[in-house]
Amino acid sequence: MKSKSARIKLLIITLSLCAVPIIVYFVRTLFFVPAEDVPKSGEARYFPVDTSEDIFQNPIYRTLDRSVAFSSDGIEQSFDIDTDIDSAVPECRFFLEYFRTLIYGEYEKITDFYVKDFFETPPHFTAQMIHDIRVSHHSNQEMVLDGKTQTVLNFYVQYRIYRNNGTFRQGVFNDSAVPQIYQLILDENQNLRIVRILDIEIKN
Repeated sequence: MKSKSARIKLLIITLSLCAVPIIVYFVRTLFFVPAEDVPKSGEARYFPVDTSEDIFQNPIYRTLDRSVAFSSDGIEQSFDIDTDIDSAVPECRFFLEYFRTLIYGEYEKITDFYVKDFFETPPHFTAQMIHDIRVSHHSNQEMVLDGKTQTVLNFYVQYRIYRNNGTFRQGVFNDSAVPQIYQLILDENQNLRIVRILDIEIKN
């Protein structure tokens, strides 16, 4: 009897061990990117560039939050990049249009958001699967720029790029959230423009 019970237990354990790889396979298939698409350790950790990709057909990206959480004076609100642009205050509207341009891959418009000569060569980027966007008005300061004293608006900006291919932002790998300070000024036409982007050092 004990021998038969031991054989049954052994059979159950064996079947369980055989089932584990199958379960892992289906979990990876349903919820994770294919293994061949994941950058290998030691290689540049960017995903392949696909200029024809429709990012809105990606089943995972479609579930992610693309709204902008904008906060100023201690009040935070969430804004949709497609439907809330006209109702937002100018500073928030700037970032809604900015991130919409990145998400839709409208690289030809990117220089409209920066001061002249910000780029030596403007980035030619694909549609970016940006999500989890947070923008917070941090402070204002007076700075001398081009021989003139100007008010600079400092914004704390953080976002994630799902399957980052490095065509817009490098040094940030898949779904990492590395915050930056965006410094904005009003140009001669009273339009907000990015004059400087500062990386925030994260101490471990």
